[in-house]
Amino acid sequence: MEISERTIADPDMDDDIRVLHSLGYAQELARRLSRFSNFAISFSIICILAGGVTSLAQATSGVGGAAIGLGWPLGVLLSGCFGLAMAQIASALERLLRDPGARDRMAGAGRELVDGDGAKRVARAMAEILR
Repeated sequence: MEISERTIADPDMDDDIRVLHSLGYAQELARRLSRFSNFAISFSIICILAGGVTSLAQATSGVGGAAIGLGWPLGVLLSGCFGLAMAQIASALERLLRDPGARDRMAGAGRELVDGDGAKRVARAMAEILR
């Protein structure tokens, strides 16, 4: 898909597509699911949930009450940590999308790091640690 100034200024375009185009990316993925795709995703989620329920019986018989008393709270805590991490990443990405100056600073820092001497820097840092 060709991106032009006319495409970016199109009033019928969604805001998120306009942001993608302003960054130089084209909207290429379909935004709608067919009935079959919707069913496939729903079925996959149901299978994961059903697998968790059936594994509870195996865990309880193998480990006993510790599977429920320790395993489930630990799983909930880990899931919560992943959720918080994803929220933090989404927040940082949203901030970068709204702040062109931050994007430019981050791009500049990335260009400075990718100079072909990364392996040498890592070797020097490791040598300093081992001294």
